[in-house]
Amino acid sequence: MCDELKLHKELSSITHEIYHKGYTPPLNGNMSVRLDETHILITPSYVCKGLVTEDRILKVNFDLEVIGCNVKPSIDLFYLSVCLFKCIGQHELHSV
Repeated sequence: MCDELKLHKELSSITHEIYHKGYTPPLNGNMSVRLDETHILITPSYVCKGLVTEDRILKVNFDLEVIGCNVKPSIDLFYLSVCLFKCIGQHELHSV
């Protein structure tokens, strides 16, 4: 669980940095990171990337289910992220 909390914090921090450097629009796209062999962490949909906090990061499984909350990621990029993580080996792809 400690690693999961650390990844929540790191993904939030990286999302802020990417946004503040102007590399992403505020509401478009998602950032994601592999948590384990069947789960990823992903930023929520329709939340300004500069305002994403670690408690707003979503945990999702490879069956496209959000775990533990009712906030949803952007569906098109959510599918893309999950497909990439499933198709590319666990040790080869760590973030999208």
